Amino acid sequence: MDAVFYLALCKSNFVSDLQSIKQGTESFYVAGEFVNDKGLYQVSIAVNTEKKKIAKLNDKKYDKLAEHIGTIPLIFITSTDINIINGSGADRRKFFDLFISQYDKEYLNDLIKYNRLIEHRNKLLKSTQLVDYDLFSVIDASLIIYGENIAKKRRLLLTEFKKEFIVCYNFISTKEIVEMEYASQTSNNDYSDLLKNSFEKDKILKYTTSGIHRDDFVFKLNEMELKLVGSQGQKKSFLYALKIAQYRLLQQYFNEPPILILDDLFDKLDKERTSKM
Repeated sequence: MDAVFYLALCKSNFVSDLQSIKQGTESFYVAGEFVNDKGLYQVSIAVNTEKKKIAKLNDKKYDKLAEHIGTIPLIFITSTDINIINGSGADRRKFFDLFISQYDKEYLNDLIKYNRLIEHRNKLLKSTQLVDYDLFSVIDASLIIYGENIAKKRRLLLTEFKKEFIVCYNFISTKEIVEMEYASQTSNNDYSDLLKNSFEKDKILKYTTSGIHRDDFVFKLNEMELKLVGSQGQKKSFLYALKIAQYRLLQQYFNEPPILILDDLFDKLDKERTSKM
């Protein structure tokens, strides 16, 4: 199942590339064929211990891995996904970022550029030299452009996504009221002021403390935060509704059903919810 995921999204759903390489060897290679009404897709990916990754579609090498994302739309439901509920904001951002990236190439490219700028900014903050804000103003100007584009699309998605999600959840479990909110520092602050005002704090902590890379998506059950009050069954129902909503929306965006992979589906679900799923 993870091999199928890897061929669709150029990474494992569970571990890093280095963990995927068999001990004592220097690389791995995975290949597979996908078929739909449009034709045959032969996909292959090779990775070595130097983190060099080569992906090909029908024997043609991609210049950038990002070009392949969305070619094979896919949703994977596994028990480890409960971290989307119980984990940090990074887990929820990853969930939504991967979803949007499958149907919006511009979003994926903005996200890649934003993350590279954050990595560069953090390296500068960790330098032993004295720094002032003038050095960072050029980086921040680009961060703001990409960050605002990303935040805008996250908000737009959530408006559409919530409607589909609530329909899915109410079908699986009709006992609770569910909601989700986009929590972003940029919602009530000017992005430029946000970065300037946090700069002294950034210098002390040696990393960028403000921006859309700190965003979160808050999941609620009966007006309370789900990860604090939800039972295992309620969290599983919420998780599956999230995934099925993704599936239904991808089906609309691509005008065909994506691949749906189910792993350990019915763990901790009662008979009624299992039947609904």
